[in-house]
Amino acid sequence: MGSVRIMVTPKSVRWGSVIEIKPGTSVAWMATFVAEGAPGVYQWMIELPDMRPSLPLRLNSSLVEYELRPISTVGDRAELLRRRMVFALLDNDARTTERAAFDLLAFYPQSHEAHMILGRRYRDRGRKREARRHFDAAIELLASERDHLYLDNIRPHIPEGDPVEALRAERDDIR
Repeated sequence: MGSVRIMVTPKSVRWGSVIEIKPGTSVAWMATFVAEGAPGVYQWMIELPDMRPSLPLRLNSSLVEYELRPISTVGDRAELLRRRMVFALLDNDARTTERAAFDLLAFYPQSHEAHMILGRRYRDRGRKREARRHFDAAIELLASERDHLYLDNIRPHIPEGDPVEALRAERDDIR
């Protein structure tokens, strides 16, 4: 069982709706899957019906990969809260991002990412003292290797580089 939305700025339409896409428009596929099934990684193939567009379509991908797993550990719950925060950040929804960061910290206080995002948010709003406080917390959590959610699941997939030094540079750049 799933629901799928096609997001077309400035409005959203339901799956199956007929939409007119003007030149230069981008379409983002966003899906929420709720299912009873075996945990695992699944793929969903999107096949567009026969159509003759006036301009060639450039599709980044027609294959969506998603994971279905039970939420059974503290780490699973923390990861869901982290993903909610990241999706709000990607949607440029500052208020929801900030709320999601605080929700994650309330459940998983070791999240350096939540502190980093809050540090950036406060820096951008001119709240320098609070920004530095959150950057310091993010640096301390990474340097002490206490953010296991990041170290075990995300860090292995990021190219080499010292995230602690990058955060220090970002903190020290606050004027």
